[in-house]
Amino acid sequence: MTTRAAQLAGLARLTDAAFKARQAEMAILKQTEAALRATIAALNAPKPHRPGDDPATMAGADANWQIWVDQRRRALNLELARLLAAQERLRHDLGQAFGRDQAIRALAKQQNAQTVLARARKSE
Repeated sequence: MTTRAAQLAGLARLTDAAFKARQAEMAILKQTEAALRATIAALNAPKPHRPGDDPATMAGADANWQIWVDQRRRALNLELARLLAAQERLRHDLGQAFGRDQAIRALAKQQNAQTVLARARKSE
């Protein structure tokens, strides 16, 4: 293996590792997004209606609960928005990592083809 081919092989391993790392980051963000969306959906699910003479309703617990739910939903939606923005930034980085990986692989393949051709010419 020539020095250039060895360098390209090393670069290919590095770009592959970087691409896989970005993919792993995206997978984590996607899992977190799914969990957030499930939590928000659970908060949005309709609750059974209690009669007006229920002790919790009379004590104002239902109103306090609804205030807490609204505040929690607002906080979760804000966290989801931040997460989606992070995903968008990472999507850009992921695209760049993919492009670098593909470019280095193409260069390595081209170098290998040139090496094979050069060896074939020498043996003639």
